[in-house]
Amino acid sequence: TVLIAKNDSLDIGKNYLDCGLLTESEGYKTTYRTFNMGMEKGRFKIFYNMFDLPDQMDIHNGPAHSISEENIIYSSNKMIKGLKNLYVTFNSSDSLITVKVKGNDDNTKWLYKVFCPKKILIQN
Repeated sequence: TVLIAKNDSLDIGKNYLDCGLLTESEGYKTTYRTFNMGMEKGRFKIFYNMFDLPDQMDIHNGPAHSISEENIIYSSNKMIKGLKNLYVTFNSSDSLITVKVKGNDDNTKWLYKVFCPKKILIQN
């Protein structure tokens, strides 16, 4: 079950973002951004900077309206600050992933970039 609050910023529809774009803070509200990865399976790099005020980041297979605990592929598991590069493996039949960032302060600022994936063999 997805709980989306009234003030959350959400991308719904066919206007998904392309991988490779820089995404910046929309403030305190929880922000969902869905990216078209251009392939169903692969591994991508994500760079983020949460600056000095911590935020939480979760990444899911699929579009924002279908995220759940079952399709989570990365979670910071807590509020984090600072910058980091990491690699995430995805397996999404519609070639979409959704990044959810939850802020904890009215003055929060963050940015991240989802790089386009490298194709890899995923064993089932």
